[in-house]
Amino acid sequence: MENKAITILLIDDDEEDYLITRDLLKDIKSRRLDIQWASTFESGLALMKQNIHDVFLIDYNLGPYNGLDLVREAVKGGCTAPVIMLTGQDDEKTDFEAMEAGAVDYLIKGEINSALLERSIRYSLERNREEEELRQSHQMEREAREKLEEAMKAIDMELEMAKKVQESMLPKELGGKGLTISAGYFPCGRVGGDLYDVIKIDENKTCFLIFDVVGHGVPAALISAMAKVAFSKNIALTASPDEIMERVNMEIVSLFEEKRHITAFLGIYDASAKELSYIKAGHPSPLIIHANGKELDHLTNNGLPLGMFPDIKYTTAKIAIAAGDTLVVYTDGLTECCNTEDKTFGKKRLEEVLRNLPKESMPDDYLGALIKAQFIFTRDAVKMDDITILIIKIS
Repeated sequence: MENKAITILLIDDDEEDYLITRDLLKDIKSRRLDIQWASTFESGLALMKQNIHDVFLIDYNLGPYNGLDLVREAVKGGCTAPVIMLTGQDDEKTDFEAMEAGAVDYLIKGEINSALLERSIRYSLERNREEEELRQSHQMEREAREKLEEAMKAIDMELEMAKKVQESMLPKELGGKGLTISAGYFPCGRVGGDLYDVIKIDENKTCFLIFDVVGHGVPAALISAMAKVAFSKNIALTASPDEIMERVNMEIVSLFEEKRHITAFLGIYDASAKELSYIKAGHPSPLIIHANGKELDHLTNNGLPLGMFPDIKYTTAKIAIAAGDTLVVYTDGLTECCNTEDKTFGKKRLEEVLRNLPKESMPDDYLGALIKAQFIFTRDAVKMDDITILIIKIS
């Protein structure tokens, strides 16, 4: 037997019917019942709106009104306790209307006994409890969804701000003495771990840089921003590629307890000497398209990626570059991107795209052709890595 009494409000304008129902309720011994009577529509509605009862027993006929009107008004007023409708006739239409109005059960007065009434009350309470749990579950789900949407909006705003910050770190103007330059940066998300830069050192020398932080998204973007600052600072201090790389490597190692790998290519072109000095730190080999448009060379001088160990030593390589030659530098997101069949774009396809262009092609032509070829190749495949391309043509 439950300790807490079930409070029941019986709304019936016929006192004799009230007494009969009350006696039936008193015969229920399995539960303690507290019974209250309201004899009018108005008094019943006022009590229902207080939400202080566990169950309502409502007579269908209430003077000029009916029980359906009472249920509808009570539900509008915030009543949530279960309603059992009592009527003197077996009418399927009335039964349906009662359920539609908000009643959970429908009993015929002449057929009611204590057992039927007890079962109806028990069923109504159980159903109401289940509905309340469901309402609470839906409410919690709505609140969680709203919080998630708010959090996603905040994240979206932060990512958009991070994107603008990263875009502001890209060079506004591309060029240098004797150079025509085009570049494209395509992160796989809002932000990425690739960056490039073109820096004028003096009247004759121009530095161009491209690097790729291992990883994607915000963490890689933060590290790439730090690396960009380190490169810019050291390029301003020296025009020696090996010194720049070694200093940046030491800064990257000192910033992070865990190893953070960054592949990079740094080249300094001297227009007066027609010479390129460069270092490749674990980065894909850039290509030189010679003036005839068909002959390709790879810049293979290689060193370890930045951030692996302190005190890495790098060696600057030098190569003569003739007028009409074009340098193509890229991150591995280009050659390692996959199509829906899990096949990679590859270096061979990259070279074919470059060779198929006329020898008079300019950096914009090469860049457009590579972007188009990569797009056609990957189509609907999920983009898994950032892609950055830097193309420099010697005037």
